[in-house]
Amino acid sequence: MYQKIISTLFLLLLTQNISVAQTTENPKTVHPSMGMGLNGISDWSTQLPFIDLMKQSREWMDWSNRASTLPIHTNKSDWITKLEPGQTLGTVFLTPKTAPIYPAYVVRYEGDGEIKYKWAAKKDLKQSRKGRDFITVKKGAALLEIIKTNPENPIRNISIVAVDHLSSWEKGDIFNPDWIEKMKPFRALRYMDWQKTNNSEPLSWEERPKMNDRSWDSKGVPLEAISALSNKLNSIPWINIPHWADQEFIKNMASILHQNLNTNLPLYVEHSNEVWNFGFKQAKHAYKASEELWGKNGDAFVQWHGMRTAVMCDAFKKGAFAKSKNRVICTLGVHTAVKGREKAALNCPLWKEAPCVDHGIDAIAITTYFDARLNGPRKTGPKQDLDNIKKLIKHPDRINLAFKQIEDGSIIPTPIKKKPYLGLQIETANSVGYWSGIAKKHKLSLIAYEGGQHITANGQALQNDEDTIEFHKAINRDPKMKASYKTMLAEWKKSGGGLHMHFVDIRAPGKWGSWGALESVKQSSSPKWDALMEFNAAEPCWWEHCKEFPIERREQQP
Repeated sequence: MYQKIISTLFLLLLTQNISVAQTTENPKTVHPSMGMGLNGISDWSTQLPFIDLMKQSREWMDWSNRASTLPIHTNKSDWITKLEPGQTLGTVFLTPKTAPIYPAYVVRYEGDGEIKYKWAAKKDLKQSRKGRDFITVKKGAALLEIIKTNPENPIRNISIVAVDHLSSWEKGDIFNPDWIEKMKPFRALRYMDWQKTNNSEPLSWEERPKMNDRSWDSKGVPLEAISALSNKLNSIPWINIPHWADQEFIKNMASILHQNLNTNLPLYVEHSNEVWNFGFKQAKHAYKASEELWGKNGDAFVQWHGMRTAVMCDAFKKGAFAKSKNRVICTLGVHTAVKGREKAALNCPLWKEAPCVDHGIDAIAITTYFDARLNGPRKTGPKQDLDNIKKLIKHPDRINLAFKQIEDGSIIPTPIKKKPYLGLQIETANSVGYWSGIAKKHKLSLIAYEGGQHITANGQALQNDEDTIEFHKAINRDPKMKASYKTMLAEWKKSGGGLHMHFVDIRAPGKWGSWGALESVKQSSSPKWDALMEFNAAEPCWWEHCKEFPIERREQQP
């Protein structure tokens, strides 16, 4: 009798709970304002955006004989079709520098042959069977190696899925649900690094990244996958058009996006990335292409960038999006630190169809980076400047002094032949104020294609100095970085900025910089992340396209 009463009460309570859940899940229109740039795809990623780790794996290589010159036989999707005598081919799919985020995986495959796992990866023989291996990984590089394959039925369609994500994978999901939760708050995502924009090599349309490619590491993530993520998150995609893309390629990109994106979503399109930056092939290409068109001219490469931006805008707005032009926000990236050069890109007088700005350009894109001169001098910089930063790094109160330098520039003496650094608030206001004026003059929006801290000795004299690397990591991790971010973001909005894209979402720190708002997909908080989240919640949509295209999500209401 007693058990029957308990069972009845339990069923009643369960029914009530289900009823509450059903009545509290209501549509809610939300207006987040912040954007985020996505870190590039790689096997050392701590972002881990895809459930299947094969999508982030490296190219095939004979790791047993690295000097081998034997041909590698693959099909169009890059699956091995046969092995040469004595040849083995492997791919590194995960390289955790610390304990792995997800330590256990199921590897599924089709075909006849034999796969081995090496280095940080180990196969559990008891739990494995033909077509399905159970493996564990630890710190270090994890190698999947094909040592035998039947040319009549080769090993193919290999997937590497964390045990934690098997149920999501079997439902057809392709994105890591833990990462998806991190990306939900953002209004827009910039896919520049996912598309391998910097230093990219020309591809034919047939060679473009595709959904069934074995890996998306070498050529980039397909537009179809980018569209799927945008639709899933209801977030605005920011697409970068390769510098080498001809008219046909651009029109085809526009068609793919028009076919796959939800019609309620706008999209940003930008010509390449930092075409002014001669550290990238796209800048060198622009210089050469402009010289071929117009001869030697000091700003011709900037005019070429403006021309290609205009051509890109016309291709989208007069092509696939002709009936929904308002969805396309054509963006001109400019060199934030070089004021005045933007005139060449906006007016482009050498182009017969000038001015470029009249060809559907909607926005100017700048950066909001700050480093407060904590990076140290260039390799050829004055010894005095090098001594000044070394002195700070060795100071017992170096972190507090670093933030004092960020705040007002009073700690590090002004480098030789440089203007004084006036502090984060003033420097941000001055920069954004100038570019806001340029945008208003041409009736354009002002947006940030990248922004946040830029405290790194990358490319500088102290890049390989361990004390400097740890100093920069400590600054980024310090709670006071949250206040610095809030200062920058507040001035960005106050001075006329619109959409702001932080660079980047998730990335482990190192000598190349501490770019990630988070250091791993499992991290829940950091000073930078918390500042972005709080600003996002406190400052709902204020910029044009954010208000025009609100988000509607189903959320649990209190």
